[in-house]
Amino acid sequence: MKGLFFILLLFLSASLSCVTATAQRQSRKLYTVSGYVYDAASRETLIGANIYDRNMQKGTASNNYGFYSFSLPPGDVALTVSHVGFGTQETRFRLTGDTVIHWQMEASAMLKEVVVEARRGALSGVENTQLGAVSLSPAMIKSVPAILGEVDLVKVLQQMPGVSAGTEGFSGLYVRGGNKDENLYLIDGNPVYDVNHLFGFFSTFNADAVKSAEFYKGSFPARFGGRLSSVVDVRMKDGNMQEYHGLFTVGLISSKVQLEGPVIRDRASFSVAFRRTYLDLLTTPVFWIANSQMENEKDYAGYHFYDLNVKVNYRFSDRSRMHLGWYSGNDAFNIRQEWTYRNEWAGSESRSEAGVKWNWGNRLASVNWNYVFNSQLFGNMSAIYSRFNSRIRIYDLSERKEDGLLAHRNNMTMHYNSGIADVGYRTDFDYTPHPNHYIRFGSNYLFHTFRPEENGTTTSYGSGGAMTGDTLRFHNDRVYAHEWSAYAEDDATLSDRIKVNAGLHFSLFRVDGKTYTGLQPRASARFLFNENLSVKAAYSMMNQYVHLLSSSAVSLPTDLWVPVTKNIRPMRAGQFSAGVFCNLHGTYDFSIEAWHKTMHNVIEYRDGASMFSSSSVGWQQRVATGRGIAYGVELLAQRSAGKLTGWAGYGLSWAERQFPGGEVNGGRRFWAKYDNRHKVNLVFGYKASDRLELNGSWTYYSGNRMTVALEHYETPPLMPGEADGFTNQNPPVSASVPHYHSRNNYRMSDYHRLDIGVNFYRPKTNGRMAVWNLSIYNVYCRQNPMLAYPSGEPQKAVMTEYSIFPLVPSFSYTYKF
Repeated sequence: MKGLFFILLLFLSASLSCVTATAQRQSRKLYTVSGYVYDAASRETLIGANIYDRNMQKGTASNNYGFYSFSLPPGDVALTVSHVGFGTQETRFRLTGDTVIHWQMEASAMLKEVVVEARRGALSGVENTQLGAVSLSPAMIKSVPAILGEVDLVKVLQQMPGVSAGTEGFSGLYVRGGNKDENLYLIDGNPVYDVNHLFGFFSTFNADAVKSAEFYKGSFPARFGGRLSSVVDVRMKDGNMQEYHGLFTVGLISSKVQLEGPVIRDRASFSVAFRRTYLDLLTTPVFWIANSQMENEKDYAGYHFYDLNVKVNYRFSDRSRMHLGWYSGNDAFNIRQEWTYRNEWAGSESRSEAGVKWNWGNRLASVNWNYVFNSQLFGNMSAIYSRFNSRIRIYDLSERKEDGLLAHRNNMTMHYNSGIADVGYRTDFDYTPHPNHYIRFGSNYLFHTFRPEENGTTTSYGSGGAMTGDTLRFHNDRVYAHEWSAYAEDDATLSDRIKVNAGLHFSLFRVDGKTYTGLQPRASARFLFNENLSVKAAYSMMNQYVHLLSSSAVSLPTDLWVPVTKNIRPMRAGQFSAGVFCNLHGTYDFSIEAWHKTMHNVIEYRDGASMFSSSSVGWQQRVATGRGIAYGVELLAQRSAGKLTGWAGYGLSWAERQFPGGEVNGGRRFWAKYDNRHKVNLVFGYKASDRLELNGSWTYYSGNRMTVALEHYETPPLMPGEADGFTNQNPPVSASVPHYHSRNNYRMSDYHRLDIGVNFYRPKTNGRMAVWNLSIYNVYCRQNPMLAYPSGEPQKAVMTEYSIFPLVPSFSYTYKF
């Protein structure tokens, strides 16, 4: 309650200061300077450009659509505009009325030396109010060595302190003690429910289509809601309005192409990116050769995924523009076995076939309209659609022919379907009534359609021409839900030293006649000792109304998205954080943050239950609700300019769970699965010359936890047949039964790995370029455990750990034109 009172007090003080600012504006005339910031070469808007008046020492930053606005008193103005990777521009003029200035930023000659591209303070900023926030550009995403020729946004986020990666090689995010379903992924404001390809080895974010990304793990702005642990806000490229450009990349297991250019010069543009793996094409000749050596048995298997990103941008005028976005991604996995036996003497032939087909993927569509209502008010209105589907089909067919005629046939097919679909809208407004206030407000609505589980079995059998069959289905009815939210926040400068971001996020969720509401205060404050040193504190409350049920550490298409119900209440989390931030010489950033998070109504499967439990039992009967607590300290050091760039991070954290009802671990506290006590990350990039670039990363963290039986007990001896009233001369039989004393009671070996990469640049004529990339995953071939099992006699069992990722070299070739 003290924290809530503190937040409301800050919000009230910010609101009062806003009213005071409005009164001051009326008594003292202020004029507004506004406009867009563009890349001069492509005419694409720039996010996060800094606009600053040297005379008044006031400034702002361009928003997600490149628009900026702030008010100044009349008089002489000295404006400077800067953005990392672009040269600084400056203009001086006398302000006598509202003024519109559009900036055309020229790329800096130092661009290639900047590996960690972000506005000052992106990783550990001194001046802003945010804690635990990271801004990423495409160059930063590509600074981490590629895996199998693919760079990955989620892999970069895994290099941040406070973020656990989960199982080796996979795209999991477990942020500050949270679970993998507690991360809100947005593509141009549209929620994405599944961000994994190849069972989590790759993410759905194609780096060639990404314009920028923001990552929040603490002090969440009020404009975000719906998840407990983090927000990943990804913005896709709008497309070049001046010229046609593109690239294609050929890698070890995938290839991709990206094209962009004007539809109407200076008016409309497009950007298209497509990526596909060809593991299925590579394995086809292997199976063909293997099957040619086998007489009666044939084996087939294949896997591929694809991504398609499309965006169209149309500028009606300097005040009005529209964006159309589309994303489609799909994974397909299949395995099949065939057996054939011929009896020429009897004139018969028997054949059987069994296989599995999995298909899962996302579809996203959005329409965004930006409008500048006046020099102080900017708005964006969006219509959005999001869908995730998973379909699994398992079949077994057998038949026998006699003298060429069908004599008997059996066919059994099992299927498993699940999914979620959303349709809705989002509105966001930016209002700048005064230089000391940047106000944001808006609302969001989603109509959810959940299909938690649908499975069944179809059988057909018969002889000759007579066939019969049965169909048995188990399913949960589709669930429909309404989710609505509204927010307001103010980024207020109270004095030269004190700056506050205070806001409220209200949410409403209605499902099955039950309505849940939540008022979630957010606030962060910064005290500036000088331009290079500050302290910050923040509190955030978050609600979550959807859950992902999973029995595996690997992201599988069988994971279920389900809503809260009358029995399963919304998850809630409250997080405090505080830190010290320092900058040296404009190049080095240092920070130390301490945080504490409490979680309520978290869910896990009950002891002995899983998604594969009896189909006659609904998912609500298989889970339990409890609480969690997590806390820790994070240190970060970053060098963001020069030939050598990168960052070093260290995290010390604890994460616990408890289910007082006794359904999990007997109601006792236990450590979370990804309670990685220590975590160290070192990431570097070195620009040796215009033709050679090196990058690398080293990761260390304490081992993941798992549940194992550390004790066994023997059942009373029983003579064979004694239970049926018979005895014989064989010795008595007893059984060894495992005893699980506690959940997640075993910690696997510590994890560490070194990855390196090298890029060779080969400039061509007319601005074209070829890039060769060579990367090595796990350079010193550390056998990091993915799984562990007890081996040996139960009374003398030892844990044996299994690894599947040794040293993995890869390459890719990229041609830019």
